[in-house]
Amino acid sequence: MLQNQIINYSGFKYLAIPVEVSVGYENDKEEIKTLLIEAASKTSGIISDNPKPYVILKGFDDFAAVYELRAYSERVNDYFRIQSDIRENIYEVFVQKHIDLTTPDIVYFNN
Repeated sequence: MLQNQIINYSGFKYLAIPVEVSVGYENDKEEIKTLLIEAASKTSGIISDNPKPYVILKGFDDFAAVYELRAYSERVNDYFRIQSDIRENIYEVFVQKHIDLTTPDIVYFNN
C-alpha cells in the first residue's frame, strides 16, 4: 500500500535541526562557528546543553566554506518553524558582525 517509509518524529525525545551556511574563505572559521552557536542559543526551543549545538565544516565550494550547525529541540512538531527561526538569528548575527552571506556562482556559457 505505501511505497515510502514513514517516520514519526514525535516519538523521539529530541530532534536534530541542521542548518547549512556558506561563508567566504576570508572569514575566520572559529568566529563563524562561534556566531552560529550564538544564533542557535538565541532561538526559542533549542536545547542549550545535553546535547549542545555544534558546528562542523561540511565542505568547500568554489568561493565559500560550507558550515553545518546542528541544534537540538524537544519540540519536534515545531521543526520547520525552529529551523526558520535559527536562519533568521544567523542572518541577524552575521549582519551585526558585517559578515557577508552572499557568495558568487560560476556561470558557464556554451558558445
